Amino acid sequence: MAHCGTNIAIRQGSARADEFAATYVERTGRVPQAYFDVMDLVGFLSAPGRAAFTSDPAQFALLEERLRAVMERV
Repeated sequence: MAHCGTNIAIRQGSARADEFAATYVERTGRVPQAYFDVMDLVGFLSAPGRAAFTSDPAQFALLEERLRAVMERV
């Protein structure tokens, strides 16, 4: 679930990823765990000395927006 949410957020924004998460909970009864959301998002960030997952500033901004939104729930 976390990885899907990250991919949606990068393309369509954090609000859309939250909609996906709500539908996921509604259909499966499984509540997403913020730990896995954070870990997945961090995996998309660049490590020191490494190239970033994306060089598109718009996608990077959406990734940061999603990280902020997830961290607010922690």
